[in-house]
Amino acid sequence: MFRSTRCLISALHRVKDRYLHTCDQHLSDVAEYESPITDECKKGPTEGRCLYLDAQVTTPLDSRVLDKMMPYLTVYHGNPHSRTHMYGWKLEAAVEHARQQIADLIGADKREVIFIFGATECNNIAVKGVARFYKSRKNHVTTQTSNNEGVSNCIVL
Repeated sequence: MFRSTRCLISALHRVKDRYLHTCDQHLSDVAEYESPITDECKKGPTEGRCLYLDAQVTTPLDSRVLDKMMPYLTVYHGNPHSRTHMYGWKLEAAVEHARQQIADLIGADKREVIFIFGATECNNIAVKGVARFYKSRKNHVTTQTSNNEGVSNCIVL
């Protein structure tokens, strides 16, 4: 059974590699995607206003980001973490392309660009990262939070 599973995984990787070779063409199709958003809308209601950084889904979306995301919100569907089918492969390639673009923009390595999916995950990475960095020092964590997950992670430390 192990050998057949290994052969199946190997075959899936070969198919994925062949498919990803054609994904470059799909990414160039996305670059040519024409946004339905007018230039007037692109200025947006937030121009010249402060940006509240702790808003997550309530922060107004920058029109340039929306332009780039529209193909993935309307045409290309899939889960970039599903590695057993072409929909996942296409989206994974797009996410990795975006990661590289962000890294180039901020002068970082693409491995340093991490996409966070929510406040709890972000808090976990921050709290645990700081704790690991200072692990040679005395254990002491102070927090002000209303997030029970954040508090329980501090208790574990």
